[in-house]
Amino acid sequence: MNYADFRHLAETGDLLLLEGRGLFSTPIRMITGQQASHVAILLWIADGLWVAEMRGQGYTLMRASQRVSEMGEHGQVYWGKAPYRLRWQVNEVRDAALSYRGYRYSWWTLITVWLSQVTRRRMPSNLVCSTLVQRVWSAAGFQFTQTPDPGDFFKLCAAVTPLHTDATE
Repeated sequence: MNYADFRHLAETGDLLLLEGRGLFSTPIRMITGQQASHVAILLWIADGLWVAEMRGQGYTLMRASQRVSEMGEHGQVYWGKAPYRLRWQVNEVRDAALSYRGYRYSWWTLITVWLSQVTRRRMPSNLVCSTLVQRVWSAAGFQFTQTPDPGDFFKLCAAVTPLHTDATE
């Protein structure tokens, strides 16, 4: 799907998933056994589509047109359509996602996420990309049985579509 079509269909709470091929992406995918190495949440703010995510430098908020292109330089990008019950919770999702501005990335949480995958239990965690999305979706009423890694969101989304990353807005 091209960027223009994606932008027209995307809603607050939907996700961007990255099947990365980089220095950090490949080990994440190998350890988790999942397709995705990164996940970010989409937000409509005024007339613009934005991407909220946790990255190495912490919480970031960037225009989707720019971020989709950047992500495409590191691997295949997918659009994950949020579960339908979340798509009605626009204000809750947006408010929760924006409430994490200023938060730092927690490298130690990567271990917690991995342990949760091994034990198949939900564990307390700080913020990495997948736990940010977990907290935002939870604030809108979605229930998780374990702490998700990025690849878990492939199964949790209503639909997942590959994107062409020649974004222009």
